[in-house]
Amino acid sequence: MASDFPYVEIPAQLAKLLGERTEETRVYVQTGDAALFSKWFDAICKEIGPTVSPGGACALAHVTRAGVHKRMKDGKLTAFWFYSNEPEMPYPWIVRLFQKRSMPFVYIPVTECKAWGMLVEAKYERLRLKAEAGQLTAADQEEGKAFNEEVGSGNAEEFNDDFVKVAVKKAKRGLK
Repeated sequence: MASDFPYVEIPAQLAKLLGERTEETRVYVQTGDAALFSKWFDAICKEIGPTVSPGGACALAHVTRAGVHKRMKDGKLTAFWFYSNEPEMPYPWIVRLFQKRSMPFVYIPVTECKAWGMLVEAKYERLRLKAEAGQLTAADQEEGKAFNEEVGSGNAEEFNDDFVKVAVKKAKRGLK
């Protein structure tokens, strides 16, 4: 993947432990028991650095969960997924904290979240300043629609009206 984006580098010795890389993405998927999870998570923390959940990625990158999942799916964000294969307990009154679950544990490198957040803020600021000055072109409006989809705002069709109104209102209050 040729890019200027600062993706984390995956050390060769870590690749097997991380699990299989999902085709055309930067998502690594592993399945195992609690012991493997502990080893897997410790290795990620040691070799990759701090990570956050998709909810934490939202806060660091200033996007929605939908935006985070879209970026993972599009191969633009590294993520580590772990599925537990521990058997479910046959007795509902016995709680196992690591029993089999349908949703994986998901961890995303903080460095990538922060880098993405800087890109989001720069693009937003550039478009906001143009909107405030009344200088949005048709190309800017299309870029704004794509931007709204990228960050998961859900209102890409309404970039023109909503974006301009919000941008101008924030600018008048001195907010970015």
